[in-house]
Amino acid sequence: MNIPIFLTPSTSAKDEQWYFLAHYSQQLPSLIVSYGDKHNLYQGTDLNDAQDLSPILITINNDQLSALINDIESKRLKGLMIAIEKTVPLTVLMKQLRQRLFVNFDKGRKGIFHFQNPRVASHFFHQSLVQDTHAWMGNIKKLAWFDNVPWGSQQWEAIENNSLNLLQGGSEPWLLTPSQENALLNTIDDSTISYFFECFPEHYTQPQDWRWCYEILTYASLFSLEHIDELKTLLALSFEFRLFAAKVLVNQQEQSTLLNQNPTLQEYQLALENMQEKTIHGQ
Repeated sequence: MNIPIFLTPSTSAKDEQWYFLAHYSQQLPSLIVSYGDKHNLYQGTDLNDAQDLSPILITINNDQLSALINDIESKRLKGLMIAIEKTVPLTVLMKQLRQRLFVNFDKGRKGIFHFQNPRVASHFFHQSLVQDTHAWMGNIKKLAWFDNVPWGSQQWEAIENNSLNLLQGGSEPWLLTPSQENALLNTIDDSTISYFFECFPEHYTQPQDWRWCYEILTYASLFSLEHIDELKTLLALSFEFRLFAAKVLVNQQEQSTLLNQNPTLQEYQLALENMQEKTIHGQ
């Protein structure tokens, strides 16, 4: 088992302390029983009554590192690696992480944020603006997670915060920035794409297929689609006529702007069939 490069003695700074924030699963309590100091993230928060479902922060000890990495890469454990400077007390980190459990959206909506889930992390930390990610990290020096999401490359990802900002106070939930809200919208699309590939597993052959679905779903608002089965139909038609889907969607978007009228899925299918017919006949 190879230790990720960001954790090796040659690259990991001596003034850093690493932790692992384990995402909840039914197997979590039994999997982490032999690891180091453990802290329940929900304790003392508005989720105090749900401590049995809480993420657990584990202090990473060098003698347990190989076993931990093995558990993560074999997908028995999911979570987020977190590094802080050793001069930062653990209580400060816990206070920040508990603050980050809750988020406010710009329209007054509130939510519980599972940022320790690698699938969420892959969107949130990679697709938000860098300055927004650094501001969110606050006094966290580095973040890392094992990227085993369907559209990824089965490897470790790491982010370094070059503008450390020791949080003061920290009683208010984090207000998501526009770039962070946009990044998290892809986690909603994930549910649709997962459902689609469950119904049509033959269409998933490589990570690019998953990423291509994101591109298609950006046009969902063009058809005013809301139900997941309607979105599934949009994806199914796009895969059936994959060579023409992007071009047809662009054309229909332009026509919708000119005519101030949204197309239907039936019109989309007809446009795809027409373009395929013209291509076959060399038109």
